[in-house]
Amino acid sequence: MTSETTFDHSIKEAVEDLRHHKTGINWIILGFKSKTKNELVVEKTGKGGLEEFKSNIRDDETKYCLIESKVEGDSYNPVKYILVTWIGPDVPAGLAKARFSAQKGSLLSYLQKLIAINSEFQPSVKDQITSEYIAQKISAAAGNTAAKGTSERHQMSRTHQAAGDNSKSKLVIVDSEALRGELRSVYEGKFRWVLISYVPGKKDEVQFVAKGKESLEHLGTHHFQANAINYALYSTRVQLGTEQVDKFIFITLCGPDVPPLQKARSSAQRQDLLDFVLSVVPFHLHFQPTDADDLKEDRILAKILK
Repeated sequence: MTSETTFDHSIKEAVEDLRHHKTGINWIILGFKSKTKNELVVEKTGKGGLEEFKSNIRDDETKYCLIESKVEGDSYNPVKYILVTWIGPDVPAGLAKARFSAQKGSLLSYLQKLIAINSEFQPSVKDQITSEYIAQKISAAAGNTAAKGTSERHQMSRTHQAAGDNSKSKLVIVDSEALRGELRSVYEGKFRWVLISYVPGKKDEVQFVAKGKESLEHLGTHHFQANAINYALYSTRVQLGTEQVDKFIFITLCGPDVPPLQKARSSAQRQDLLDFVLSVVPFHLHFQPTDADDLKEDRILAKILK
């Protein structure tokens, strides 16, 4: 009987580092602890992108790898995370190779609780590990043929975000650290949604205004205003095969009576707010309902599973 796969605490720490950009790493290599066949540990991490990553795997070994990649063509969520299963071309066929492939399912289930895995990838040779090839895999999984990859590490104007303002649209996020905390509360499952609104009388300032555990329909009924623009981060749980996975959705609530100039100004500001939210929570979808009746759970699920 095969022993259950276990995961060293170093994996969670490294994934949190990758997701929150604490030290700038953009790849993680996982392997089985010496003299064991079932305990995975972090073996290496790095900040140098795909070329550095490839130089740290060999053709005669098996490794699991988590890579951060930037995909051009996805303006709302360009940062993607890919689980790479590396079985080198010189690894002999046999029980060990088969066991390694079978254990990937346990690892994927574990990682999905920590970070949004956008795609899986099992290259045959190192030459397949390119930003363009990875982008093709991500695009195929998302049904998007326009995306293309870049080896450039994603940066999100963090100096502006830390200060709570943004250079592109002059958007000011009031008490940005408090908002970060509220967004994390959704990611950690303490609340289902967080609402962000413009400060009354201020066209370029947004602030946290509410949070709750109620349904998406409640959010639409109580917070979709015909003459206002609001934003929300919403969490829902999706059944994927035998697993239940948390998905995070950024919602723009733009009422039908909002003046055209206000809509136009908010468009650039929304992108800056998306970047800010993305630095805290790796959301999976941006959704802009046409009205309160459009803000339904089944509509969200259909878009996620599309």
